[in-house]
Amino acid sequence: MADITLSTAVRDSLLSLQSTSDLINRTNSRLSSGLKVNSAIDDAVAFFQSKALSDRAADFNEKKDTIDQAISALTAANDGLETVDSIVRQMKGLAQSMKSATSTQLSELLTQFNDLRTQIDNVTADASYQGTNLVNGTGQTLSVQFSERTASAISVSSQDLRTGTAGLNIARVTSIASQTSVASQTSVARQESIASAASQASVASNAVQTSVASSAAGGVSGAADASASAIAAVASHASVASFASIASQTSVASQAAVTSLRTTATQLGTNISLLQTRLDFTERFVNTLEGGASKFTLADLNEEGANLLALQTRQALGTQALAFASQSEQGILQLFS
Repeated sequence: MADITLSTAVRDSLLSLQSTSDLINRTNSRLSSGLKVNSAIDDAVAFFQSKALSDRAADFNEKKDTIDQAISALTAANDGLETVDSIVRQMKGLAQSMKSATSTQLSELLTQFNDLRTQIDNVTADASYQGTNLVNGTGQTLSVQFSERTASAISVSSQDLRTGTAGLNIARVTSIASQTSVASQTSVARQESIASAASQASVASNAVQTSVASSAAGGVSGAADASASAIAAVASHASVASFASIASQTSVASQAAVTSLRTTATQLGTNISLLQTRLDFTERFVNTLEGGASKFTLADLNEEGANLLALQTRQALGTQALAFASQSEQGILQLFS
């Protein structure tokens, strides 16, 4: 079958309609997707420039999630620190109370002190976020990468807020019974020494004269009374000294713990502030990158809407032009009628 031959006017009109139809399809696609560049076919240069910016924005979005989780881990550690600080301040108050407490009161205060000490270790063990604990001295390190550059990172080492010597160094205070035992042993030693001296004095007196010995016996009795008073005094002084030592030890330990906690709180607060600053920067930077990428690909909907109206008008005119071109050929047919 032979090809159909069209006149130049008809062929030009058809080509114009085809071109207009392609432009209308493209404009409709831009209006529906909002993009003027959907693939490398549309504009290879703009497409790949946009993709590079979008890919970098995606990378920073991943970093943003990591930073956000790191802030949560540090916040959990800071919450634990604040709780420990509150407990230590209670212990400090107990230590102050011990300085003027009686033996019975001191025993109760020591029990409360040691109970609070146990709670500190419980808190530090609980202050974990997704397996990361930065306050119980387990040697963990929180590492955060801010970008693709190796140097753009931060590492936060864990702190030891436990009560052991490597942490806050708050020892469990010995019981009052132990302190009383030590005082009693001291008293017994003094008693034995005084009794020995009294015995020696009695033997010397008997060697001189029986009547004198009788008087000396009265002296020994007086010495025995004096011995009892001395023993009581020694015991009392030893007990007071022990109580004062306990109060002093607990007070010093509590004060040192408060100082250590303040230092750790400053470190944690600084790191949280830094991470929050980097998180804010990353969010803004991602918006900048995505905005730059969209400049290469987004369509101007107002412009595309106007283009569609113009193309529809052109299509209508092209259809009319094709009809006019066809009329000239129809005139030839009339010659054969």
